[in-house]
Amino acid sequence: MRNGIIRSLLAFGLTLTGASAQAQDPEAGEVAVETTETTTTTTAVSTDGGGSSAATGSRGPLRLYGGLHFGGGGNVKIMPEDGDSHKFDMGGLIGFQLGADYVMHKYFAIGGEFRLTSTAAGNRPDGVDRSDVALLLVDFDVKPRGRYEFSNIPLEVYGTMPLGLSILNPKQDGADTKVNMNFGIGGGATYFFTDHIGINSEILGIFHWVRDTQDNPLGGDSFTVRGRYGQFYMFVNAVYVL
Repeated sequence: MRNGIIRSLLAFGLTLTGASAQAQDPEAGEVAVETTETTTTTTAVSTDGGGSSAATGSRGPLRLYGGLHFGGGGNVKIMPEDGDSHKFDMGGLIGFQLGADYVMHKYFAIGGEFRLTSTAAGNRPDGVDRSDVALLLVDFDVKPRGRYEFSNIPLEVYGTMPLGLSILNPKQDGADTKVNMNFGIGGGATYFFTDHIGINSEILGIFHWVRDTQDNPLGGDSFTVRGRYGQFYMFVNAVYVL
């Protein structure tokens, strides 16, 4: 009986020793208790369209244009080398122009323009035909523009002061034409139907300082035209944006 009690005590002690060792063993603990961690990954979805929306509707900086101009008013004063000077009101004008414009800044653009204009003196002396005092003005201008483009409508407005060289070519024999100057001031607007196509309208006052030797339509010696032609111009252009 004593031996049975001893065996029972030994068995109980071994059981306690095994349970304690299992509780202290890290590997056993990992086997007994398994902790599962769930990682939630949030994927950010970009809503800016990859930046392409910013470019939609934008227009390139280079614009080409061409069209017609017409107008009138103003006067010219001719001053012969010998004799009295004469002042004439100017008649109507008509012509065409070609140009290019480059947007360098949000509020500034610069370009060049070629103009060909036919005009003539209005109130001329008796016996002088319009063809005798008709003029052909050839202008080459640099054209800066202070501009503003609306954000809610496809419209651009601007002010401009073109400046350049002119050739005065009277439509008569015996003319000795020299290179002269021209200067203008005014403003305009361009409406864009698409990113590449638009229409432009502009009003300028343009002045030409001239010096030209001509035959006298009334007969006699030739005379030198000096002075200033000043007239109002209205432009209508088709615009193409590159």
